[in-house]
Amino acid sequence: LSIDSNLKSLLAMDKREDGTVSDNIVKGENSQAKIKAPGMEDFVEVSKETNFFVIDNMAYSLVSKGSNNISIKKDVEKPLGHIKDFVEKYNEVIEKINNQISEKKQYKFLPLTEEQKSGMKEEEIKKWEDKAKQGLLRGDSNLEDMLSKLRSSFYDTVKDAGISITDLGISTVSDTTKRGKLEINEKKLKEALENNPEKIIKLFTKQSDTVKYYNPDILPNDKEARWKEEGIFQRVNDILLDYTRTTRNSNGKKGLLIEKAGIKGDFSEINNIFSTDLRDRDKRIGEMEKKLFDRENGYYRKFAALEKAMNKMNSQSAWLMQQFGGGQS
Repeated sequence: LSIDSNLKSLLAMDKREDGTVSDNIVKGENSQAKIKAPGMEDFVEVSKETNFFVIDNMAYSLVSKGSNNISIKKDVEKPLGHIKDFVEKYNEVIEKINNQISEKKQYKFLPLTEEQKSGMKEEEIKKWEDKAKQGLLRGDSNLEDMLSKLRSSFYDTVKDAGISITDLGISTVSDTTKRGKLEINEKKLKEALENNPEKIIKLFTKQSDTVKYYNPDILPNDKEARWKEEGIFQRVNDILLDYTRTTRNSNGKKGLLIEKAGIKGDFSEINNIFSTDLRDRDKRIGEMEKKLFDRENGYYRKFAALEKAMNKMNSQSAWLMQQFGGGQS
């Protein structure tokens, strides 16, 4: 910071011998300064009406003519807070997915029939159905695949970032029961933010040069290139869109999980893989019940014919016995 300012009083007032003030008023001049910010090669001339002003959130107060060097320390608390919040939210998602794919199924709690519900209280029905729903997503392939990709988004190298997640003090929790959650070495992360802020920005926010924006119809080669070039935030966003996207691709498909289970308030709520499968099963059950009914009627007809034949045979047998008996008498 090089200062060259004429610090005259805004009001130069001359006093007369009798103590009154003369009308001789001299207007002050603007303060002049030459500022060279960090990373800049040349000085920038600044002219202000006051000696105190703010540029790029840096406050300057000019007090004398001369040249001064100002040492600026980076404020890492704000980006540190953002990263910690992101990791916390990521861990919440990981925990929810892990709970679903590892939950044990309660086999003794079968779905209730309408007849069974009629003899139960509403609270009892809810408790029963909650138990019956447990473990429905155990080992679900889509959720396991999503979980694997989320983990890879952190540890796969980001092209040209020049830094990795481990360099920031972020690593997988050693407790294997937490299955992929992340923990932060705050001291190491602060040091990285102070020493390599530009690299960290790239690591988290870098956009792909090959494919700049998310595209559900992206070709496999382009998708691979985008993955290698984009930062962690972009990768996580792409993964979530692949699985929970409510817009359709060129084939009319939404996100993988939306296609599979649907989402409330969306057309997919009544038109998804699960609902279609249930309708198909209901249709097959109806067809099987019709076949059972037809077969049952067929057996009734056969047994009725058999009973008729047996009655006729018994009648004939009785007549014959009567005839033989009559001959002996």
